[in-house]
Amino acid sequence: MFRLLEEAWQIIKKYKFLWIFGIFTSYLLPIDPSDFFSILNTKGLSESFLSIKSILELSIGKLNLYNLANISSEILINQPRLYSVIYPLIAVLIFIILALILISIISEISLIFAVNRIRKNEDINFKLALRSSFKYFGRIFLFDLFIMFCFLIATIPVLFFILNNKIGELLIYLIITFPLYFAFFFYIAIFYMLCIRMIIIDDMSLVNGILTTDKIIRSNLKQGFKFFIIYLILDIGLSFLLGLVLAVLLIPAIGFNLITSLENQQSILFAVIKLFAPLIMLISLLLAIIAKGAGSAFISSWITLVYLDYFRSEGEKVEKLNSQEVPA
Repeated sequence: MFRLLEEAWQIIKKYKFLWIFGIFTSYLLPIDPSDFFSILNTKGLSESFLSIKSILELSIGKLNLYNLANISSEILINQPRLYSVIYPLIAVLIFIILALILISIISEISLIFAVNRIRKNEDINFKLALRSSFKYFGRIFLFDLFIMFCFLIATIPVLFFILNNKIGELLIYLIITFPLYFAFFFYIAIFYMLCIRMIIIDDMSLVNGILTTDKIIRSNLKQGFKFFIIYLILDIGLSFLLGLVLAVLLIPAIGFNLITSLENQQSILFAVIKLFAPLIMLISLLLAIIAKGAGSAFISSWITLVYLDYFRSEGEKVEKLNSQEVPA
């Protein structure tokens, strides 16, 4: 699998339009480097347990759903004009979230479709990849809903403890059930990444894709575990680097921006900084976005190549076995 990292890099280096799709995918959420080093300086299990418990009690116990509803209703009753602001704002936020989800699905499909055609030495471009994504959109959207439903079922006990303000019991429950949740998330992560590629590359129906992927994973757990570990290293490592890039780029830009807020500055240097501060901020954000797009396209391309070389052949074997089964 490591050998495919070089191939994935060559693909995104040659086909840079893949970076555009990578910007909107869910890979590479930036990690703050300071958070990483603070994790290394933990004081101990018992103190960490108590601190986490107190934080949860403050955030959940003191501000539960009922208090939030009461606070919101009192504010709206006392300030009726807020109706004309809050409802449109909520509608806009919901629209933006839904639009980003849809764009993310289309971008992921386009990346998978494009890398598969590149592997087969077929022509591909941005327009063709984007247009072809709509063929699979309905199946992948329903599959995402299915995954969300699985997560909802798994988190029902957690929601029960939270809504009943039983924070201590929640932590004990999570400690006891940690191996089960770890196995669940491990399975779901591999299942999701492989199934969407099976549906798109092999043009499978949703039900057949789900059933076949499940059989592949259960019959090839060792390979799946290796794939998942490498994926975690890639995603966490590149996310950390992206967070570092953001820090390096944005700190000077923010500093220049703060300098422009100072008054009574008449020097030429101040005038130059004031002129270029917004431009520096914009360039920094653009560079960070480009880095995110390239990194996400790299990870998605690598996953697709792993599926093609290590798991697709297993899926073909499963399909042959299924076709040979004759009902008694």
